[in-house]
Amino acid sequence: MDDHLNKKLLQDKSVFNKGAYWLIKAADKGNKEAQKELADSYLLGLNGLEKSTVKADFWNRQYEKQPTPARFEKAIKPEVKKVEEQPNKQEKPIKKLSEATLILLKSAEAGIKESQFLVGEKYAQGEDFDKNDKIAFEWYLKAANGGLERAMVTVGICYKEGIGVRKNEDVAYEWFEKAADLGYPPAYFEIGLCHFEGVAVVLNKRIAFEYINKSIEAGYPRAISFLADCYLSGNGVQKDSVKAKELYEEAAKKNNPHALYKLGEMYGGNYLSVEKNEKKAAAWYAKAAALNHEDAEYMLGYYYAYGKGGLKQNMQKAHDLFMKSAKKGNKFAIAGLKKLFDEEVTK
Repeated sequence: MDDHLNKKLLQDKSVFNKGAYWLIKAADKGNKEAQKELADSYLLGLNGLEKSTVKADFWNRQYEKQPTPARFEKAIKPEVKKVEEQPNKQEKPIKKLSEATLILLKSAEAGIKESQFLVGEKYAQGEDFDKNDKIAFEWYLKAANGGLERAMVTVGICYKEGIGVRKNEDVAYEWFEKAADLGYPPAYFEIGLCHFEGVAVVLNKRIAFEYINKSIEAGYPRAISFLADCYLSGNGVQKDSVKAKELYEEAAKKNNPHALYKLGEMYGGNYLSVEKNEKKAAAWYAKAAALNHEDAEYMLGYYYAYGKGGLKQNMQKAHDLFMKSAKKGNKFAIAGLKKLFDEEVTK
């Protein structure tokens, strides 16, 4: 049965994208990493594969060298039949670009720097276009060369992290300086981070805080949230969770996702300086999750799964939130999904 399923899956290449096809081929040959990746792909609906807890469990068992229970036989057979009945299935057509995106693209090609940056964002996020960090970087660079400050900072981050371009910390720092020379607050923060971490310069937290405070004075919420982290952990400053909470609240007013999440964490009972209040924690997690903060999505899902924080238990909402967070790589969310699946199959 297992060999028959594998052969049918491998024969019909059009059912999967290229990445999934070779992943299945490697898993079929006994590659353990591929088997584990394939199990996660079916669980989360990644690599062009439709979500299937049955197939996820099948490949997990292959990975762990466990026998496949007979109860999965009925679930696997229809999938084999489906492949047999659709031998000529065509690949999904590329999604047609909306009129708004076409106008944006034409504007970018005409040299409008704001449009160039937004096209870069779409490629980076996989919105309307297939995700492609290299092409995203090329558009960011065009906008940066055109003098757009946020593009300059983004290009700097790409060089710093090696996203879409070969990592080069010195070039990253140069781009941050260019944007800072134009008075752009996020650039002050990025320069401060470089001094804080010793990236392209000698580590010097005194100089780091000078730049970070300059960014805070301009009202940049990420800098405010970062300073709160420092006070919470005592990194470079005297530890002060009360001061940290005040700064998180300041950044939260500006809708900084990390600050919203940390307030949820504080009210969740992780810090003695803040009285535990799970209702407030749930409210802060919900605000952060609405801004796509992956840890907040997981925690809100956890609250729904166990009916915490005044929320009525809702396993569907828990599943959906775990799924969103898991797709961003959150290990706790992935574990949460597997736990939900294990509880479901044992019913």
